[in-house]
Amino acid sequence: MSQNTSAYTPDHQAFLLEYEKAQDSTEHHDSLGWTSVSFVFDGMLVLLGFALGSMEKQEAREVLRFVGWFVVGLPSPQSG
Repeated sequence: MSQNTSAYTPDHQAFLLEYEKAQDSTEHHDSLGWTSVSFVFDGMLVLLGFALGSMEKQEAREVLRFVGWFVVGLPSPQSG
């Protein structure tokens, strides 16, 4: 029995390069996702500002303002 020597067997460097490219792709898409989420979140905050500005009851305005500041103050995930 003879072994087929023409078959491609990837070496260690090829695996490392593939892993590095996968990490780059993951970091890019993770950043893209967080950017999209932040745009949506900012838009929601603008709409909340319009809602607060048009409210008549001072008590409800203060509660919504507190909730808004609490949400803005939450820590964001740290990128590695």
